[in-house]
Amino acid sequence: MKLQLNGKYVRAILFSLIAIVAVGTLSQFKSIELKNSEILERANKEFGALGFEVESTEVSVWWISPDGYSIINDVSPGVEAKFFNCESDNLAERKIWEDHALALSSLVDELLRKEGFALNPINSSTSTTDDRYWDYVRAYERGSTKATLSVNADCWSDGVESDAPLYYSAQFGITDEYETNYSEQSPFLIDLGLRDYIIHVEKIVDDFAWINVNARRSGHYVIAKKIDGHWVEVFAGQDVIHCELRDQIGIPVDIAPNCYDGQ
Repeated sequence: MKLQLNGKYVRAILFSLIAIVAVGTLSQFKSIELKNSEILERANKEFGALGFEVESTEVSVWWISPDGYSIINDVSPGVEAKFFNCESDNLAERKIWEDHALALSSLVDELLRKEGFALNPINSSTSTTDDRYWDYVRAYERGSTKATLSVNADCWSDGVESDAPLYYSAQFGITDEYETNYSEQSPFLIDLGLRDYIIHVEKIVDDFAWINVNARRSGHYVIAKKIDGHWVEVFAGQDVIHCELRDQIGIPVDIAPNCYDGQ
């Protein structure tokens, strides 16, 4: 039996096939997302176009976990933008700082949303007057990838000369290491009840650990001992521990080699 198809029917089938292929191709292109390095390259270029002095650098991405603990993601790839002459700003109103902060956040928001990131409200400032995180912070996530823009409200200089130029700065960083860092840091944070602080475990000797603890603009250290599978604080402060107390607690000399033995 010979099958016959009229021309209109054949054309309809062909158009349908072409449409299916076209939709599939567009979907494929739409699903292609920029890599972290490409996002940072674009941010570097666009920050520069706004007139900021920009450089690629490593930054620390501070991220508050869903259970309320602060995880620090050090040496994350990032970009720093500097805007000079901050001393001309009215420090009561900070209009220059606010204008720059909003310009950068608008740029980052548009860039990241196009790449499938969503704003994380817990880690973001609600406005430029929201000082919960000291700096003005906007935070985004795409799966396990975290990104933050942090605009420093301090007018300062990193130069040693007295006439070194003053500037405001902003850091934009992206990390894929959040989940790894959470698994490493959270046992100490949870056991020691440290919320609103980040930690750096400097060394562990036997059942003791020296841990640097930092808030957004301050810090101290903790010596902890693992007891029954949990870390317990045995000393905390900013000063050197007294030698007698160190020996009484049984803290290894390798953990606290420096101690105070005066009255």
